[in-house]
Amino acid sequence: MSAITLQTPIAAQPAAVHQAVATAEGITGWFTDRARVEGGVQYLTFPGYPGPAWQFKVTDDRPERVAMTVLAGPPNWIGTEIVYAVQATAQGSELHFAHTGLNSDDQDHAMIERTWAELMQILKGYAETGQAAPKFVAETPLTEVARVVADLVRTLPAEAMAAPTPCPGFTVTGLLAHVAPLLVNSARAARKLPLSEEPVTDASPATVADLAVQAAATWAEPGALEGMTTFGPGELPATLASAITLQELALHGWDLARGAGREVVLAEDTAQAVLAVVEQIGDQARATGGYGPALDTPAHGGPFERALAASGRDPRWTA
Repeated sequence: MSAITLQTPIAAQPAAVHQAVATAEGITGWFTDRARVEGGVQYLTFPGYPGPAWQFKVTDDRPERVAMTVLAGPPNWIGTEIVYAVQATAQGSELHFAHTGLNSDDQDHAMIERTWAELMQILKGYAETGQAAPKFVAETPLTEVARVVADLVRTLPAEAMAAPTPCPGFTVTGLLAHVAPLLVNSARAARKLPLSEEPVTDASPATVADLAVQAAATWAEPGALEGMTTFGPGELPATLASAITLQELALHGWDLARGAGREVVLAEDTAQAVLAVVEQIGDQARATGGYGPALDTPAHGGPFERALAASGRDPRWTA
């Protein structure tokens, strides 16, 4: 086992350094833009790392020292300890950082050390200026779902195309044809354009994958979430149109995955966002036939399983 140790002079008071490493607001200023602190645990989400948030259990939280043990994250991090010790100096503070318990023979060890060194400089800048510039900017829930679904449909095997899905009456091929025009019009809604009445003649897996990524990227454009737009049955707030796109893509992405005998894995924060939309529009969607009757939540089910059940889908469904 080895320790990564770094010393960083910071032209800011120790209280500013403590805020940066011990609070959700502070962590989002230099580490990752998706963080929360709850029940003595820091939950951090990183781009490209699916599944539950990394969990850092805070074992010591004083103005001069914050220590934590890694409960969840990469296997080589679990059980390791991270310590931020702050000393007041004439110029402000000196931060003594240590990450102990890592395996020095791990092939990622040098990369982890370089990353921490870079992070300490970003933390320094944030503590000194108060200007947030996190190293890791996580995907939005919609861009993550689009990426996950795009990766899924691009690799659908030919033998899965005729398979049934949890969406009643739809095969994998039929569901791709259903999703394609929805994505076309979602992108148009983001740009405040009229809905397209042109039929989508190409609903191949590659095309649907591209449409998913394009729609998510369009909703990330400046101004896309502002004002009203036309989507679905009529005019509605752009934020709601984006939220509808999120749940349609997540739920139908799962339908496609299960039809092909696969799974969909989303970051915890993204799954929570999908659940929030499903709960928001659930009554209306059930009234119009978009959702089936809500099912009981599976025992110990996560937020995405709860979203599936709330939409009338059985998370244990198999072809």
